[in-house]
Amino acid sequence: VHIVGRGITLISESGPAVTSLAPADPSLRTLHFEDNTGLETTLSGFEITGSQAFCAVEIYRGTALVKDNVFSGNEVDAGALVAGHGGGAVVGNIFTNNQGSFHGGGMQVASWNPMLIADNTVIGNSATYGAGINLLGASNAVVKNNFIVDNHSLSYGGGIYLANSDAVNTIIHDNTIVNCTS
Repeated sequence: VHIVGRGITLISESGPAVTSLAPADPSLRTLHFEDNTGLETTLSGFEITGSQAFCAVEIYRGTALVKDNVFSGNEVDAGALVAGHGGGAVVGNIFTNNQGSFHGGGMQVASWNPMLIADNTVIGNSATYGAGINLLGASNAVVKNNFIVDNHSLSYGGGIYLANSDAVNTIIHDNTIVNCTS
């Protein structure tokens, strides 16, 4: 589903244990939010699985609240969740068993917009760079109180990867990072 220039609220009534979102065609993104800056956009309470595209969910040139979801079993290029030139908050999600062929297994943030990444569980993801959380040029991000375990990178950043010299004003604190390798 590609949502352009609109604020939308998608909230599962029954939660991720019984409500899944998967693309009809695995080569496509499950959800793509684009150009929704200043609009209320929320994604909450879903299992997001089965994508083999660039990513499963993308926030592109906009903002969103992504909370209380389970991202699992996605085999993507750039992260199960990607915020590219977008911002908002990623709070209380579970990212597990996602594979990124290049940047980001769990999530990738490539944005200069403010982004809060807090209280997530990031377990068992893999990628070439930034298997758990990939902050690729992320500026103005706050990464706090995340539980990051057993993520494995082929190159750099098994748990968290912060790259590029333009990544400024990013704060990473009070995360638990255990058994992440690169």
